[in-house]
Amino acid sequence: MRFSNEKLIERPLSMIRYFNPASSAPYNTLITVLVSIMLLLGAATSHGGIISSILKSAKKLDAPEGVPKSLSDINLSQLDIDLPHKGAPEVLSIKLDLNNQWVVKNADGKLVSNPAALKNPVLVIEKPNLPRDLNALASVVPDVPLLVRSGRNLYEVNRTGGISIRTGPVVMATPNMAAFHKALFHLDAPWYSHKVNVLGATQSQHQLGGNFKGIKSSLLSESPRMLRGQTLVLGGPIKSGKIQAAGESHNIADLKVIAKQYDISLILLESKKVISPEKIQARIQKMSQGERQQTTGSFLSQFNHQAGRAFYQSHPDSKNYVLIQKERVPVVDQSIRVGDVAVEMATSMVIRGINIYRPNQDRQQELRRRWVWWLPSDVSFYLIISGLAGFISFGTCRSLMRKIWPTKPRSEFNLALTYYLFKGLRLVLLVLIIIPLFGLPCLIFYVLNSIYLLIKLIFLGLLRVIYFIVPGLKK
Repeated sequence: MRFSNEKLIERPLSMIRYFNPASSAPYNTLITVLVSIMLLLGAATSHGGIISSILKSAKKLDAPEGVPKSLSDINLSQLDIDLPHKGAPEVLSIKLDLNNQWVVKNADGKLVSNPAALKNPVLVIEKPNLPRDLNALASVVPDVPLLVRSGRNLYEVNRTGGISIRTGPVVMATPNMAAFHKALFHLDAPWYSHKVNVLGATQSQHQLGGNFKGIKSSLLSESPRMLRGQTLVLGGPIKSGKIQAAGESHNIADLKVIAKQYDISLILLESKKVISPEKIQARIQKMSQGERQQTTGSFLSQFNHQAGRAFYQSHPDSKNYVLIQKERVPVVDQSIRVGDVAVEMATSMVIRGINIYRPNQDRQQELRRRWVWWLPSDVSFYLIISGLAGFISFGTCRSLMRKIWPTKPRSEFNLALTYYLFKGLRLVLLVLIIIPLFGLPCLIFYVLNSIYLLIKLIFLGLLRVIYFIVPGLKK
């Protein structure tokens, strides 16, 4: 009996043509490039987003390894740093090398072996170059001022009596490296999110690139969802867990529940007497002018005496929220604290304390990555990648669509309108449901099936060659 392989070979070839109708070399090359780009973007954006990954790569290209980044543009005149001698400070860049040794360079990129021998040395370490161990910061060139630069902002690292981070009069103690990173994040993050709403104020001003407006107290009970992702500011006396603001008494626990439900940043300004909401709004607008004044550290600094120190702490208040407030000053630090807690503002406001209740670091980063506020960023990322994969494997998605909702011929419809409506609904289902949800699985199936068919084709080809060489095997 003669054994023929023509049909066995023709069938996989037809299947390949079905899954990939345009089987020309350029089309295959295009698919390979698109799949590679998708995989690279997936790896680059698993933790930070596409744009941030590109920007980080660009920064590494612009700033070669070991070269200080624009040390000459650092202005230390506005920083409260104690220098041993009069005159301009000499800014030095530090970072750990591959051998876990500190490398110090000046603005020209030259190595400095003994920074302490300089007249007024100031060490600057970039945020990405921070060590993993907090003790490494404590041991680097003692008695020399140490600054951390995050973007355009500088923060002093106090290494006396433990490690703490300071900006102006605001100090945050950092017992470990995780606490150090959190303190740096909260001090460097903007104090507001999107629109700023002052409870009880009647004026609306355009500030900080968005609306700086007043809202009525009734909005908190009637439509709190209107404040989603925004900042709410209240000021007044706080007693027995309630704050007197805008002519009403508000339960702070209830305010926190609303804030957590709608991702609202809640700022409570505690005063001895009732404060006019217009004065709060005017003062915050004035103190928020300029890019540097938009950080939380700068915002807190303007509520404290410049001559003293205000010790703040941030601690979890719930799963996704953190509470930033003043802490009791340790006994060892009492000598460096000057003045009372109350600060009289230029607008005749007397602030005794400030509490910031807002999303924590992980929650803020998650909200920033979201394209739609109610859709988690991981889901959005999957839908984007799956959508791209679905258009690459469009034929497979269409085959899945036919399995889920088979097509019907025109003869089964009495009216042409219903027929085209049927086709339109199927197209909408394919583009909006099948491709975004099942595009990636379809692409994986398409690739695996193509590999299987290719292996099978090679096997059958080898088998045919063997039959040609050894004719006796055909029987």
